[in-house]
Amino acid sequence: MNYVDQSAFQRGQKLQNDRIDAVTEGLSKAESDIVTLPELMLAMHPVGCIYTSVVSTSPATLFGGTWAAFGAGRVLVGIDSADTSFDVVEETGGAKTRTLALTNLPALNSGYLSYKASGTDGITATNKTYGASIDQGGGQAFSILPPYIVVYMWKRVS
Repeated sequence: MNYVDQSAFQRGQKLQNDRIDAVTEGLSKAESDIVTLPELMLAMHPVGCIYTSVVSTSPATLFGGTWAAFGAGRVLVGIDSADTSFDVVEETGGAKTRTLALTNLPALNSGYLSYKASGTDGITATNKTYGASIDQGGGQAFSILPPYIVVYMWKRVS
């Protein structure tokens, strides 16, 4: 006749219950570690991060957090500590157009067009020099925009 030692049975039962408790606790812990996609996206885009898209939907709608439109009408340029124009983050500069001054044009000799006329005008003898300067440039502004593509940009602010 086979019989089970009551204390061995209780020890086995307790071991089995402990394992079930450990698995249940592990599942509960794993469930609390589950991260939603918006939480993951916020973790991947910390405060100060720039988000660009060709869709107008704000990242606040997609991921949460607080975002502000960023860089409207501007081209992003990487930081360059060796160039004072680009050595500070969020520094702005440049212009869409520029009107050149004569000093901005390459040096060239336009000269002075002159000619001498001699003769008689019917009343008195003449010996005159006539001249005209040659006008250069029209003073019109021109585009200095680099090639670009327009996107929506936001900066995470909190």
